[in-house]
Amino acid sequence: MNNYNIEGFNDIHFEELQGYDAVTKIIEELMHTYGYTQVLTPTFESYDMYDIDGAFPRQKMFKLVDNDGKVLVLRPDATIPIARMAATGYKCKEDCLKFGYITTIFKHISSTTSFRKEFMQAGVEYLGNESADCDAEIISLASNILVNLGLEKLHIDIGEVSYLNSLFNDTSINPTEKVKILNYIENKNIGELRNYLISIDLPLNIKEILCEIPMLFGQFEDTIYRAKGLCINESMKNAIDNMEQTYEIIKNYGYEKYVFADLGFTNQFNYYSGLIFKGYVNGIGESILSGGRYDTLSSTFGVDRPASGFGINISLLIDVLHNSFETKHYFDMLLMYDDPSTSVAISTSQVFRSKRYTVNCINEKYSNCIKKENYKYVVKVINKNFFILTKEGLSSVTQDELHGLYEERCI
Repeated sequence: MNNYNIEGFNDIHFEELQGYDAVTKIIEELMHTYGYTQVLTPTFESYDMYDIDGAFPRQKMFKLVDNDGKVLVLRPDATIPIARMAATGYKCKEDCLKFGYITTIFKHISSTTSFRKEFMQAGVEYLGNESADCDAEIISLASNILVNLGLEKLHIDIGEVSYLNSLFNDTSINPTEKVKILNYIENKNIGELRNYLISIDLPLNIKEILCEIPMLFGQFEDTIYRAKGLCINESMKNAIDNMEQTYEIIKNYGYEKYVFADLGFTNQFNYYSGLIFKGYVNGIGESILSGGRYDTLSSTFGVDRPASGFGINISLLIDVLHNSFETKHYFDMLLMYDDPSTSVAISTSQVFRSKRYTVNCINEKYSNCIKKENYKYVVKVINKNFFILTKEGLSSVTQDELHGLYEERCI
């Protein structure tokens, strides 16, 4: 038999889908409490839009050609199209816009914990606010969501793109050398970093600072203190000041215990321009949350507007919470019947459905594989007589008594 499954694209069954419903409901409610309105962008987008200034890695996109010969991509990122939508629909750059979304992302991912190439993502984009207040709200909302989902073992690393970029700005380093250095720093590979720095032309003090940066992570105040000692220009100092301001505001939200500093991590998306962050839960090595500030992205669509946002990988989140969702008693009633009772069973089920019961009405010969624990009540109709299945066995009941259960809200 042919195998038509595609690696990285998964079917979602009932129990998992219940998890998605429960998680997205909580996320949508919390976004709403912070003033975010829900939006949705197209599944297909222009390839050229994602290729602007190398904003998104080409090798991670699923590309196709439409009937007119235009190259399209399946949505590999939510931030870029929302920035486009905001610039197109809201021309006034002074507007403060708060958008939330829950959507599907298609992306080639290298991961040790998940091989999904199609996954659900939830996030927000806060456009038009360049302050630390905005960044603090973004991080605090993300923390609020994850904590409300029962993930107390939450760890959020905050970094600053401009800290490292400002260090590189004082050098003649080329893009290829920069990418290699960033990879060594992010992987905390100090030995390989030292060896590589020996082979390229950089001032000695810059090389020494670069070798210190991979270890700039940990408790926020201690890490920031060490980072200040490595600053050699005002831009680096400003980056640290911004992190401190954001952290102080996060304290007002009460989520500072989850926040740590890491000046050595980068982000795969080239559009980030300032503060960036990643979130980890329950000791899993793959980040479940990522985001940051992207103040220059909107200008590529004609509106110069600062912005910040985050995305939460819901599919990975469901994997983490796989035993946390209650599917018991999802339906009100399982109504099983024998052949002589077909008419009575169907008419009874229709009455209950008209009262907004959820009723699975099925001939008993097909009911063997049904999970009865998914139903609040199991009823059998035998020779037109009704019986309720209890722990003690079948108990006779009249139709009026069944209707009474509804009136009493017992089901």
